[in-house]
Amino acid sequence: MTIASDVSALAHSIVDPTALAAHTQSDRLRALSAAVLVLSHAEIETAIESACIATARLLLNSAEPHNAILVWGLMESNSSINVGKLYNKQSSALHKLVDDYEALVERNHGIKEHNLRTLLSPLGVDLAPLSTDVNTLDVFGATRGQLAHKPLSAWGTSALPSKHVNDAIQAGASADLVVQAIIAKHSLLKTPRPPRAFLRRRIAKALRWFGDAIE
Repeated sequence: MTIASDVSALAHSIVDPTALAAHTQSDRLRALSAAVLVLSHAEIETAIESACIATARLLLNSAEPHNAILVWGLMESNSSINVGKLYNKQSSALHKLVDDYEALVERNHGIKEHNLRTLLSPLGVDLAPLSTDVNTLDVFGATRGQLAHKPLSAWGTSALPSKHVNDAIQAGASADLVVQAIIAKHSLLKTPRPPRAFLRRRIAKALRWFGDAIE
């Protein structure tokens, strides 16, 4: 199963064939579109966040902490992190780093570009190759945002349910590619520990990359 297929199944369980074929807007059709938007957005957001947390938790069993999340922890922390302790799987420092990242994910509310950057940068996921998919999710998230903070009667969409269903499925397909990029980081968490000097060079490089990513 994919996010796109889950979203498609959800959308088609909400919008019946007659509504999908409609050519004239109505209050009922607008309500169906709203349900598709809000619930599909929730499916997509949950899938991305779950992939982020699953990847971060691999740190607890990996040979080395992933450099990007280590740099993120150093930048977020008011005090220095003992890098040596991060290699001890029982270390409270490592558990706290993962717990802090999970708390960051739990505080997330959205799939717009700034949300994705906040979630993925600590994992070292480069958003540049995903720019088209990030834009798709950003637009879908913005459309949902227009609806989420106002009554349905104030939502002046002219798009029919068929358009919203297609947009939701497309956003789900983009989310699948984002999740694939997150999962691709799993292999980086299973490599043998490199020599200390090499690790220092990698951390310095990751620090420069992370700084560029959040600008």
